[in-house]
Amino acid sequence: MNADTARHLALLNAAFYEQHGLAFAETRPRLNLGVRKVLARIVPGARVLDVGCGDGKPGRWLTSDRPAARRPEAAGRSIDYLGLDASASMITRARALTGEREGVAFAQVDVLAEDWAAPYTDSFGWVLAFAVLHHVPGAIGRARLVRELAACCQPDGRVAISCWRPSRSPRLLGRVAAWSEIGLTADDVDPGDLLMAWERAGQRAWRYVHEVEPLELDDIATHAGLSLVERFVADGHAGDLADYAILERTGLTDNTDPNG
Repeated sequence: MNADTARHLALLNAAFYEQHGLAFAETRPRLNLGVRKVLARIVPGARVLDVGCGDGKPGRWLTSDRPAARRPEAAGRSIDYLGLDASASMITRARALTGEREGVAFAQVDVLAEDWAAPYTDSFGWVLAFAVLHHVPGAIGRARLVRELAACCQPDGRVAISCWRPSRSPRLLGRVAAWSEIGLTADDVDPGDLLMAWERAGQRAWRYVHEVEPLELDDIATHAGLSLVERFVADGHAGDLADYAILERTGLTDNTDPNG
C-alpha cells in the first residue's frame, strides 16, 4: 500500500468516527467480554493508557467500586487512567459520561500523528489498544503504532491489543463493500484489507479494516520489544469475533523493519 492510499484510508476512518461516532457508540453500551477479561487483570495502583478509548467505558469500569478494589491490600491504591482518542466528539462524550471522577482523564490525540507518544514514554504499567490496530492502514503503519505503544510502557509493563475478525461472521461478511465505493481498486490495498459498510437510521458510511493475523501481530510485537503473555478469542455471538493479545515489554527492541 502506498502512502497516498494509506492517508486516504486513515482520513476515511477519522471522518467515520467524527461524523457517526456517537450513533456508533450508542449501539455498544456495554464493554465486550474480551475487554472485561483484560481489565480484570489490571491491579489497583496501576497507571493505564487507553489508546482509542472511544467514550471511555474502560476508564469507568476500572475506577468503579468493583469487588477487586475493595480488597484490604487495595486500600488507597486507585487506578490512574488516561484515555486518548482522535475524535473530538468521542472525547466530549467520554467526559460527559464519566463526569468528575478521580484518577480518570481524557485527551484528544491522533495516534497516527508523528511523535504522539513522546509525552508518554515509559509512563504506564498498562497500555490498552482495543479495536485500534485493525483500523491502521498499511503494514508499516501498524508496525510503527505497536512500537509506539511499547514505548509508552514502563519496563515489564503490559500492552493489550484486540483486533476485529469480521470474516468469522457471515453477517459481517455481508457488509463487505467494493473498493470502488471510495474510489479505490483491490490493487490499491493489501491482502486482508476490507471495506466495511455501516448503516443506521438511513445513514450509510464506510470504514477501513485490516484483518490482523496472529502471526502478523507476533512479528510486529517481537520487533517492538514485546513478548506474548496470553492470547485468546472473544466477543460476538460465537465468541470469536476478536483476537486478544496481552504482551509484555521486554526492552529488547529490534529496529529492523519487520516488513523487509
